[in-house]
Amino acid sequence: MVSKIQYNNCETGEYKEEKNRTPEETIRLIDQFPWKEQRKNFHIGLTGPSITLQNIQGGFLKLAPYYNGKFALYYFAPDHTLYIKSLLQYDEAYPVIRSFFDADTEPFDTTGFQRQHTWPTNNFVHFIDRDFHYTVTPQRIFRYLLGSSGINFAAFLFFLGLFGVDIFQHGLEPHPGAFAFAIPFLFFMGGGLNLILFANYYRYAAGKMLVISQGSDIFYYGPEDQPQPFDKKDIVQVTRYEPRGSKNPIGFFMWVGIGLKDGRSLAIPNLLIDSDDLEKKLTGISVVHKFKGWPSITRDAAALFE
Repeated sequence: MVSKIQYNNCETGEYKEEKNRTPEETIRLIDQFPWKEQRKNFHIGLTGPSITLQNIQGGFLKLAPYYNGKFALYYFAPDHTLYIKSLLQYDEAYPVIRSFFDADTEPFDTTGFQRQHTWPTNNFVHFIDRDFHYTVTPQRIFRYLLGSSGINFAAFLFFLGLFGVDIFQHGLEPHPGAFAFAIPFLFFMGGGLNLILFANYYRYAAGKMLVISQGSDIFYYGPEDQPQPFDKKDIVQVTRYEPRGSKNPIGFFMWVGIGLKDGRSLAIPNLLIDSDDLEKKLTGISVVHKFKGWPSITRDAAALFE
């Protein structure tokens, strides 16, 4: 049966040492887990220091620290119903774990468990593995343009329609001065600046892959077919470049520059990964925020993969 480990610095869906183990190997894994150390600064919940098992029926059993030095067994059934059982010591879970192995052929007995009413919470994300590979996909581009520029594009179509009605429906002669004003207005407010910045970000993100999670010191960045490994311990500076003003038409565009001990630097636009998400994965590393009128990525900042 598959078993996997989660530590208190892991994020949702991030697991370690995942492989098939026998009941005896799983119990030995539990015995060797640093429960006392992992209790420090942990938060009660479905994501945290724990050992999780998954059977072929699609059920999950997770052993984790609980309140007042106790332990909790969480059973997440194949029908996505969540159950919990409180234990004084982790070894009290061993009979339940052995019966969970038998649940591959027989229904799992939830006697002693309390059913949790957590609708509409999506508890499934706390038990399955999450993919921490970030690339620029057509779906990502669509969502990015919609989120960063959707209002601008809608404004462009609206004002273009107004001009069209005046010119074509009413037979009005377009005044040169009106066009001189309308063209730059439609460009700046209708998403033209956004498209320029998008092209800049796309240039440095297309064909790249970022592999990063909160609980791992090693991350990868570079060409999709061969991203390079980097160590978070080698990071000396993280700078987030973003525009000024909350109502700025390009307010969604930002990128993160990562400076390394050897003098190299990485430029990661939020077209590839949301900048807030990236900051959370760099736990313990201070981030400097720099506000720029035009937050484009410079050639020097991205020279590593030019």
